[in-house]
Amino acid sequence: MPDDYGLYIDKLYLSHYRFLSLFLSLFSRLRLCPACFICGLLRLLFGLFLGLLSVAVGAVFMVRQTDYKRLLAYSSVEHIGLITVLYSLYSTSASQKLVMAAILLHIAAHSLTKTMLFQLAGNLLLAFQTRAISVVQGLGEVMKKEAALWVSGFILICGMPPSALFLSELGLVFSAPIYVSVIVLVLLFVVFAAMMKAALNMTMGKPLAHYNKLPKRLIIVPGILFVMIVAGGTIASAYILIFGGVK
Repeated sequence: MPDDYGLYIDKLYLSHYRFLSLFLSLFSRLRLCPACFICGLLRLLFGLFLGLLSVAVGAVFMVRQTDYKRLLAYSSVEHIGLITVLYSLYSTSASQKLVMAAILLHIAAHSLTKTMLFQLAGNLLLAFQTRAISVVQGLGEVMKKEAALWVSGFILICGMPPSALFLSELGLVFSAPIYVSVIVLVLLFVVFAAMMKAALNMTMGKPLAHYNKLPKRLIIVPGILFVMIVAGGTIASAYILIFGGVK
């Protein structure tokens, strides 16, 4: 993943990274006076602004994306923004345990799901020797197992059940102010539309380019990760239903 991200560091991405680094340094300084109302308000507003900015940047650059690895990279920018929003809500929320549970759940679920997708993206790169979405098509016909995991991974990373990301994003919506929840839901809809368009374009239709057959062992790790993601989301959902959520 660091190598993939390193290929696409442009001025906008660097500026965004510097803003997030500045936020974390200022946030740590503001925590020195937790009883101060002004500092708490600054933490909330500054964190919400940068978090929503991250989600918006990821959503905008995913809409017309032509590179499936870069698409995954901007998806990570979006999820970092969601985690930043949750982190900024923690100190002012009336249900801090809910927010902290959502943060930890989101980090764990995103890490597993994005690892699976980058594993599959590497397999596609080996097979087609290109990152272009317009060239990698017809996966459902020539690489059925990879196609099934690819589409499933996109659905899970967008926070659809049984992904644990659904629970963490639901926790964000319930704990955030109404205007933040509305903005996040609108941006998540844009992300879902952009990612599913790319996934379906790559899996439907006829193959447009020659592809190399891959060893069957390359599907093992993504398959195991998929089982872990679905099992984790199912267990988390069952826990909430049985025990009534985070107390």
